[in-house]
Amino acid sequence: MKCSVCGCDKLVRVGYTNGPDKEQTLEAYACMECRHVDLYVPQERFDIIKSRLKDEDLIKKANEDKEKKAELLKKEIAELEKIANDDSQSVRTVREANAKLDALREELKDMGVIESSGGTHVWKN
Repeated sequence: MKCSVCGCDKLVRVGYTNGPDKEQTLEAYACMECRHVDLYVPQERFDIIKSRLKDEDLIKKANEDKEKKAELLKKEIAELEKIANDDSQSVRTVREANAKLDALREELKDMGVIESSGGTHVWKN
């Protein structure tokens, strides 16, 4: 390690402090030449923080993917509801639309996007 001010490599550890999460230990080093104090995160703590951020990114991506899929399914449901409620459609077409609607609603229910009770479906926000 080198001093970030003068570039000297004569640093002495003078203490440590905890970060905001009480786990992120920061080590303080003083430069013997210019007396500047630098804070460093030990490598093992840095690896933990990096891993947490990666996990948070993966969770965020999964949630975004889930939301996109739910939106596509909602659009498909809206189209199928139009077909199912259209009096000019054949009975066969209406039955197929209703069967597909049930399957899509069940998929959304499994995703936790809608609640279902007694044949009624309620969108969660």
